[in-house]
Amino acid sequence: MSKYVSPQDSTFHAFLKQANIPVNSRRANVLKAQMLTGGMPFIKTSDDANLRPWYETPVSTEFEPSGFTEGLFGKLHPSKWKQVRGSVPDTLHIRKGNMDDMLAELSHAIQYSKPQEIRDSLDWENSYQYKELGDYPRYKTPGTVEFQAHEEIEPILEEEYDKAKLKDKKDAIIDSISKNKGLLDYVRSLF
Repeated sequence: MSKYVSPQDSTFHAFLKQANIPVNSRRANVLKAQMLTGGMPFIKTSDDANLRPWYETPVSTEFEPSGFTEGLFGKLHPSKWKQVRGSVPDTLHIRKGNMDDMLAELSHAIQYSKPQEIRDSLDWENSYQYKELGDYPRYKTPGTVEFQAHEEIEPILEEEYDKAKLKDKKDAIIDSISKNKGLLDYVRSLF
């Protein structure tokens, strides 16, 4: 049995390791809470420094019969089909250990953590906005899916993460001083 609850949880822990974030740190706790708010998306990382990060929602790839008619020789044949959504989780495609990528694409996961009908509408809107505005203008045009993710949600995630990072640094200083190293030794250890 794996020590992780889900594949998404194991990819989260792998990301923490890549980003050199201790599992029991405040930063890890804040990221975990943000991930849970975003539905705990799967994380795929890449060593490619030129990778343009993106967020991927599951695509309906399977079809299943919803009605049948009797064909030749008495065999039943599908007459109507309905789409069945796969169980693939939302996925963040980011550069290995890159916190900026993580928070940027996690903002989409939070944006999409809504009922399927709204998620479908967001997908449609984003495609329409891409066709109407082009790629990069969508990021700076108020009211677009990309603007909402990166100009409204992402700054909140960054602020939460930065506060946790500051608290981790303060905890490290206090821990170092309490171990009789002294503040001067701690400062030297940073260089």
